[in-house]
Amino acid sequence: MEGFSVLDNLFEPIAVVDKKFDIVYYNNYFVTFTSSTPRQIKKDPALCEILNFSQYDLKKALGDTLKNKKDTLSREVNLSINGKEESHTVVIKIISLDDDKLMLCLNDVSVETQLHEKYRSQLVELRSSHEQLMQTDKLATIGQLTAGISHEINNPLTVALGGSQNIEYFLEAEKVDLKEVTTSNMMILESLKKVVDIISNMKSFVHKAEDQKEYCDVSELILNGIKLVSNGWAKNNVEFNNIVPEEAKLCLVNKIELEQVIVNLLQNAVDALEEAGTKNPEITISLDTNIDENCLELFVKDNGPGIPKDIQEEIFKPFFTTKKVGKGTGLGMAISERLINKYRGTIEIAESNSKGTTFVVQLPLIEDSSISHNSRLVDNLSNDTVKTILVVDDEPQILNIMEKFIQEAGHLFIGSSGGEEALKLLGDVEVDVIISDYHMPRMNGAQFVEKVRKMDDEVPILFLSSADTLSEYEKEKDKLGISGLIIKPFTKEDIFSSIGYLLTDEDDDVTE
Repeated sequence: MEGFSVLDNLFEPIAVVDKKFDIVYYNNYFVTFTSSTPRQIKKDPALCEILNFSQYDLKKALGDTLKNKKDTLSREVNLSINGKEESHTVVIKIISLDDDKLMLCLNDVSVETQLHEKYRSQLVELRSSHEQLMQTDKLATIGQLTAGISHEINNPLTVALGGSQNIEYFLEAEKVDLKEVTTSNMMILESLKKVVDIISNMKSFVHKAEDQKEYCDVSELILNGIKLVSNGWAKNNVEFNNIVPEEAKLCLVNKIELEQVIVNLLQNAVDALEEAGTKNPEITISLDTNIDENCLELFVKDNGPGIPKDIQEEIFKPFFTTKKVGKGTGLGMAISERLINKYRGTIEIAESNSKGTTFVVQLPLIEDSSISHNSRLVDNLSNDTVKTILVVDDEPQILNIMEKFIQEAGHLFIGSSGGEEALKLLGDVEVDVIISDYHMPRMNGAQFVEKVRKMDDEVPILFLSSADTLSEYEKEKDKLGISGLIIKPFTKEDIFSSIGYLLTDEDDDVTE
């Protein structure tokens, strides 16, 4: 047809129809694509008879385009041709032409769709396989610890059994000694509580971790890990040094996954010392904050024979192990590295020689993790209703609940575990509201706010504390420009109303 010859050799099926939707032009590829012949098209030129769509009304789409004189583009739809079972996935563009004619262009995306489905299926399969490998490694570790754990359980059960026998003896006596019965009963309760704690730690460790981050105390996770492997070094007379501060050291992670890494490092150290037959074996675990590097640093050190230099780069590769056959899966360090990298952290050999090996795990401070974790809201920050709210508290439970409340209110949450870390953050990030606990180690709320006011004398600040802080609040509020006090325990409505009050630019104090 004159005027359309330029389309004849395009590798895209194109047809032109009149106002009755009969084909008046088609290019060469349209014939190939529809498996038709010029004679068939001439005999039955109705486009809607050649192209069949199960969930797309072609006739209506053509009619709307003809009526509105406006081009239309469909979503991906399934197309069958001349009633055949073979189908294609296509995107249809209908272009309005002069003289009440329409041009139909078919973009066949069948191959792309199939590749996408195949890729998505493989991705799901890989993710499932990785989760199974992680679980396999955890179960293998539990298998190594089983003997020690059964020993740990037998001890308190023996004590509980003895206590019950004592009670039976005392109750059979002519005169019941209530003091002795009470003492034996307490002994039974304490022993059974130890058993519950051991089993609870095992269940938590073996439990398949959901991909959910929360603020948690790394010191607490270290203690849980120590309980799981403690019998291993007791059996091998390993001297254990725990240099973990009493002060909470918080990070934003999946705590089951981080505990798995800790247990892996500790168990590997125990195994290395046992296999080498090290005299006076010793393991040291320590945890500290590296403010300069914006991270928490966890060190696990042993005094074993060290890792040979030629295999140090191999230990993080899957299925690489130096343990005897049947004792290790070769997955522990590879999985540990993957988990730590997921939190934008690192795990590496800090030092290894004939005097021992030290592994170091670095995890971002929660100030950095909070911003990254809540980055899905960053794109909305241009919206005046979305504000950045910094919460400073050394209790992970408070940070977790505050994050939930503030996100529900539609704002960006940033958590901080202490005044020193928060001050460093405020040098780089602008916030709209600060909510600070009053009682914190190293630097209390008043000391923190005093330093904040040297940096910014306008940002609204709320104290978050128990009712016994009311007198300190009254004393400090005017001097430090404190906008209000949220009293623990608090509700979601308390947080919503306090933040809402500040963001309406009212000047009066608010106390919940």
